[in-house]
Amino acid sequence: MKILKLGIVFLLAFTLIACSTQKAEVVEEVETTEAAAHVGADFTVTELSDLEAVLATPADFVGKTMMLEGDVVRRCAGAGCWVSFKKADGEEFFVKSKDESFIFPEAVVGAKIRVEGEFMVMSAEKKEAEHEAEGHECPQPQYFLNPLGCEIVTAAVETPEADMEAEVDHS
Repeated sequence: MKILKLGIVFLLAFTLIACSTQKAEVVEEVETTEAAAHVGADFTVTELSDLEAVLATPADFVGKTMMLEGDVVRRCAGAGCWVSFKKADGEEFFVKSKDESFIFPEAVVGAKIRVEGEFMVMSAEKKEAEHEAEGHECPQPQYFLNPLGCEIVTAAVETPEADMEAEVDHS
């Protein structure tokens, strides 16, 4: 009887561990600075969307899959779950994995990338909940692109100053 109970406990523990590891498929980080390196899902969208046009009427694009291109100015230094593009007005636009299932490679900092994903709006409840999480310094943009796939178009120019400014502590 003890062996049967032990077997059931072991099977249950194994099942829970297996299910929890399948919860979110984390995209493996690619260690490369070569142009055209692709991470994540293959692209399904063939046309680039104009970021400035999308942000002029963002509510019209929520829930749509699109491809954006931009120069990466920052990347999450902790999990690698977000990057930002500098917009024409000097502000940043965030490409942010809503559940940290997509990890951007370090090679994107300073590079021009194409990202396909779903254009999303962050709910006020989620924004407040993440803001309250102790020690969490992840940006909370109102609108963001949840990435599915990423391709490095132009490799980063390596400078020590860019490395120091580009990464933000995610601890």
